[in-house]
Amino acid sequence: MVFEESFATSQGNFEIDNKQLPEGGTFVWKHDAGTPEGGNPYYYMKASAFINKAAKASESWLISPEVDLSTATNATLTFMHIINHAGDMQTQQTLWVTETSTENWQQVTIPNYPAGNNWNEVSSGNIDLSAYAGKKIKFAFKYVSTTAAAATWEVYDVKVVANGEGGGSVTPEPGQETTIFIEDFGNPEKVGNYYPNVDKYTGWSNPDLTFTDPYMTASYSEASIRATSTMNGHLWLPANKLSGLNISGFNTSNYSNLKLSFDITGNKDGDTNLITLTCGNQVMNIPLTEFKQNSYITVELTDVPDNITSIDFKSEAATNTIGIRIDNIKLMGTSK
Repeated sequence: MVFEESFATSQGNFEIDNKQLPEGGTFVWKHDAGTPEGGNPYYYMKASAFINKAAKASESWLISPEVDLSTATNATLTFMHIINHAGDMQTQQTLWVTETSTENWQQVTIPNYPAGNNWNEVSSGNIDLSAYAGKKIKFAFKYVSTTAAAATWEVYDVKVVANGEGGGSVTPEPGQETTIFIEDFGNPEKVGNYYPNVDKYTGWSNPDLTFTDPYMTASYSEASIRATSTMNGHLWLPANKLSGLNISGFNTSNYSNLKLSFDITGNKDGDTNLITLTCGNQVMNIPLTEFKQNSYITVELTDVPDNITSIDFKSEAATNTIGIRIDNIKLMGTSK
């Protein structure tokens, strides 16, 4: 992870270049965050030029700080976004990249756009920046509106992952807290009438890791990767079935103070005791927290043992009676 900005607390080191402010407006991009009463926290950079109940023409760029890919052999950019009240998203909400030494902005394709007519979040998908390997770059989210369409564009959880020379990860500075991986389960699609089971799914956001269901009792996993009309890709552990997800293939030997977090909810109201979590060989004590039907809460564990090589989520048939959804599995550590 060579660059990460969630926009959880501010716009970070991003800069805003307003090429054209909307009539009657003083900004286009703005940081927004909060927790609605009875709801989940939200955070993002938001662009809009809908002012006084009317669409206004505008152009504004949200520009990243410099990202150093000078030791990288390949790189991938991902982010989460929401677009509502859209016009032509492919021309009005776009992504651009430049080498910092030349300031020659080039548009790059965003693989996945939201529907454009609701507030459902979507992962951008993997955006290949390998053409800029060995260089220092900036990237920008370009927002354009017209008097016919002024979308709202919300962007958050921006990440650039790169590989160094010889295939090793770009090394963070000692003492730096670093994201080892985040698995957001990509964008699953139905095959026929069904979402893919864990043993068949190929759209992982960390394809270099290994994902298995060690509790398969038949020729297929009962667990699957699915989405709903209001939820993007996530792990589904069905009610009254033995199933799970094991993640391995990551390296924690260069990190200490490991932390693990994930989002969890259920098909009905429930609590976090409906699953079992094992990190390495240690069964973790998950804080008992209640959740509402299909409304995620975030679980954070700071007592993860050092040098783990696997993370295992398990659903027992007798315990999970409602169906569990898990998303955004994140492992962090302090670089040695």
